[in-house]
Amino acid sequence: ILVPSTMTSRRLLSLLVAVLALLSVPAAVASGDAATATATATIRGRLQMPDGTAINTTRVTLNDGQYSTYSQADGTFTLYNVGPGIHALNAHNPTQHFATVKIQLLPDSMDSPRCIEYAYAGATK
Repeated sequence: ILVPSTMTSRRLLSLLVAVLALLSVPAAVASGDAATATATATIRGRLQMPDGTAINTTRVTLNDGQYSTYSQADGTFTLYNVGPGIHALNAHNPTQHFATVKIQLLPDSMDSPRCIEYAYAGATK
């Protein structure tokens, strides 16, 4: 769940908790034989306002567009076949500003993504 970044610190805490709740389902992408298969994950989330209202038809990208999708009517989105590494998740909406969320997927724990950083407008580095 991602919520707009123009929010109070209580809302920022809910953002962090929501991002940690992202689901990842491991899969194997065959690249020849089983010995060379690469693990990938499916990242799912939901865009919503602090009051729980879904934000639909918003473009969601990973790594500046390497992976891209749009949120559905209920605010949910899914990004498929994401490989291991550190990924920057962004939501692009003309009326709302969202925080950038960095997600870490480790090769040996693709089913357990970690939120390692999130940045919001006005945040100190």
